[in-house]
Amino acid sequence: MVPTLPAILEEWVRGLSGWTLYWLVPRLFRSALILVAVRLLQQLAEGLWRRWLAPFLPGRADRPAHQAVFRRQILVAVPISVTRWFLLFVGLWLIAEQFTVPREVLALVTGIGAIGLFIAAREKMQDWFAGYALAVDDCLLPGDAIEYQSISGTVDHWGTFGLFVRTNDQECVFIPFRFFKSEVRMKRQRAREPSGSEGRQTRFLDR
Repeated sequence: MVPTLPAILEEWVRGLSGWTLYWLVPRLFRSALILVAVRLLQQLAEGLWRRWLAPFLPGRADRPAHQAVFRRQILVAVPISVTRWFLLFVGLWLIAEQFTVPREVLALVTGIGAIGLFIAAREKMQDWFAGYALAVDDCLLPGDAIEYQSISGTVDHWGTFGLFVRTNDQECVFIPFRFFKSEVRMKRQRAREPSGSEGRQTRFLDR
C-alpha cells in the first residue's frame, strides 16, 4: 500500500518533534549553561585582574590626571579582554562538542584561523603588546621628547598601535609601538605640552 501524503507528513512531524525534544532541546539547554558559566568566569577573572594589577596602577607622580586614568584603563582592559576572548573560545568549543562536531575538525579550524590571524596581523599584534609594555613601564608622557631616524618631536597622544608625535615643524607622525624597542630614543626631560591634532594631516610610518 502506497502511503498517502497526510501519513507521510504525520510521520515527518513526529520525527521532527522527537528530534527537537530529545536531541536539540537538551543540547541547547547545556549550551546555555556553558554560556552562563563563561560569563561568570569572565566576571571573576575581571575582579582578579584588577586585584593583581593594583600595585602597578599608580604610575609616575608627574603624570597628568587624565593620562593616569588612561594608563590604568590600558593596564586593566588588555588582560581582561584577552581573558574574555579566551574563555569565550573555550565555551564555544564546548558548545560545538555538544552538537557532536568532531574535535579534529575544531582543532583544524582553530589552527588555520590562528595561523591566518598571525600572518595577517603579526605586526599589529607586535604593536599592541609593545604598547602594553610601554604602559606598564610608564616611561612616556604626552609632551616627552623622542627621536626616531630623522624625526624629532614630542609625544602628542597615544593610539591603539602606536604614538602620534608632533615634530618641530608641527607635522603629526604616527610611529608604531614596535619601533620603541630599540630604534626610538626617548629623552627624559619634558618638552612643551602636546597640542591638539584635530584637522591636521598625519604621516604614518610603517618601517
